[in-house]
Order: sequence, then C-alpha cells, then structure tokens
Amino acid sequence: IGIPRAETVILGLRWGMDGLFDPDGTLIDNRDNGSITAALDDLIGRLHAAGKQVILIGPVAEPGWKIASIIGRRLSFGHPVESSHSAEEATFWPMVDFMKRFGSAIRHFEKRDDLVFVRPDRVQCHQDRCEFLVDGHALFADDTHLAAGELFRYRAMFEAALSPQPGGTNAPRHATRD
Repeated sequence: IGIPRAETVILGLRWGMDGLFDPDGTLIDNRDNGSITAALDDLIGRLHAAGKQVILIGPVAEPGWKIASIIGRRLSFGHPVESSHSAEEATFWPMVDFMKRFGSAIRHFEKRDDLVFVRPDRVQCHQDRCEFLVDGHALFADDTHLAAGELFRYRAMFEAALSPQPGGTNAPRHATRD
C-alpha cells in the first residue's frame, strides 16, 4: 500500500496453511478457509481504498513431500514411479478433496467482480485429479514450491491477468485457462 507508483498488487500465498496464529499467539480457527478468506477480503479492501487493482492467485494442490527429489532419485536408480494417493507420497490429490479444502474460498473469490482471480488449479486438475506429475515432470520443486521449469504451463493465465482490457483499462476480470 505504501508504494505509490504501484497500480496493481499481485497477492500470492500458501492457501493450505494449518496452524495460523494471531499476534497474541492464539490459534486461529481456519476451518473451510474462513479466516484466510476474511483476511484477504480485508487486505483487498485496503488495497482498493489505496487505489490499487488486485490480482489474487488462487490455491494449488501441494504434494507435501519433496516430490522432485524423491522421484528423481527413484528414476536414477531404475525404480518405477507409480501413480499414488498414499498419504506419504501422493502423486496426485483427488479433485474432490481439493474442492473440499478450498472450494468455498474459490467460490467466494470467483464471485467478486472487483479483482482478477487467477485459478492455477485449472492447469493442475483434470479428470477428477490434481496432478503433481505431468507428462513425466514434477510440477513442484519440493513439497510446496512450483518448479521453475514448469511455470510455462501457467503463462497464459498470468498473461491474461496482467493484460490491459479493451479500451485501455486494466479492469477486474477472471483469468483462467480451460
């Protein structure tokens, strides 16, 4: 908010955070992502009040384990890599689980017409699965960070989010790739 020349603010965060605490150290109830949604609504309101346009990056399904390192090691030693949804080393999340976790927040921000809401899950999730491996490549460099070599998959949606609208405005809209 304190950067006067910035016209657009891009908000990206880890949506799947458990164990959120307030400034006094009290555990925050974030069931159904209600606390994160409320905090983002507040922040977006403050940014709009400061004259900023907002691009919000929606959630992605995270593997929660060092997928690139472990899969790479397996491949280098000739071990097979199988599709799995085991708790320890899942190669995908069922989309129904992803939507149970993030669906209410996604629906909330999709309804807002005062920001650009980017849906990276639309690149990752198809046919009832949110994949961590695509075309033999790990989408993630570790347990939570997207791999730099896979960012091209998301390029179109970010270009759409950042592109001016007809008439020279950068009015709020939704940026997705279907």
